[in-house]
Amino acid sequence: MDEFIAHVGPGPAALAVDVGGTTIKYSLVAADGSVGAATRVPTPRGANPAALVVDAVALLFDQTRRDHPHLEVSALGAAVPGLVDEDAGIGLHSENLGWRDAPLRRLLEDRIDARVSLVHDVRAAGAAEARIGAGAGFANVITVVIGTGVSAAIWSDGRPLRGRGYAGEIGHMRVSTEDVPCSCGGVGCLEAIASAAAIESRYARLGGAEPIAGARDVIRLALQGDPVANGVWSEALDALASGLAAVTAVAAPEVIVIGGGLSQAGDRLLEPLTARLAERVGIVPVPRLVRARFGADAGAVGAALSTRDAIAPGSRDLVTAAG
Repeated sequence: MDEFIAHVGPGPAALAVDVGGTTIKYSLVAADGSVGAATRVPTPRGANPAALVVDAVALLFDQTRRDHPHLEVSALGAAVPGLVDEDAGIGLHSENLGWRDAPLRRLLEDRIDARVSLVHDVRAAGAAEARIGAGAGFANVITVVIGTGVSAAIWSDGRPLRGRGYAGEIGHMRVSTEDVPCSCGGVGCLEAIASAAAIESRYARLGGAEPIAGARDVIRLALQGDPVANGVWSEALDALASGLAAVTAVAAPEVIVIGGGLSQAGDRLLEPLTARLAERVGIVPVPRLVRARFGADAGAVGAALSTRDAIAPGSRDLVTAAG
């Protein structure tokens, strides 16, 4: 494999897939554990989203087998958004893609002659970062993905916290007394104030005059002294700090890994967020904030790990050394 992004340990050659709202990222996993650079294709949309996604993933798997006949690709790891019952292989609900109680693992296994593992996309990213990424070597790691929404994967004493598929939904913690509406039906939620999508929309809604193409433009304008951008960015930082302080009080992580689109802001995010978090944390030690190692590929790397976990089930519940 000419270019690879991670090593996940030896096992069957596999395809790792990360299904997102707009794109499907997929990587070839060689038998030696090297994970190839991800390729992207559009996520299909239509009246039966589960069937469309299953069809798309099955076609990618079949194409991978044809392109690499010498590898004997025999496993598939699929990371999907929403609420996921990983043990049962069911996509319980995805607001973004529109399915409910979709037996995704069974549907995929009916289409391809391969072992299929189904994982939650943020928990997959969290596994990648905790086990072989930016959080490797620490037993207590929280990975926070900040993009269209805000969600987290929590590793405590070297093991993932799943909580019946609901653990880590920190985007819907109320962190503000303002009645900012959220897509969940609540108000003042972390996601409604501090997600990349919220930062962009709030700048426009609160009277921002400059043209913007995303949250990064709002951050740039804030640093240049734009008053509306500065207010939106400051509120987002406060909301994130409050949310992370609450999670820190409960889980006491040594490291919080920041991923998702907003992590591209780098130190413009991490430095002020670290300072505000330190102001809010009580007797619990302030965790170190670091940028995700795998970036947008974290979900695919986590899906690759799941193909190894499927043949050694206990391994998915343990932090391993960096590869």
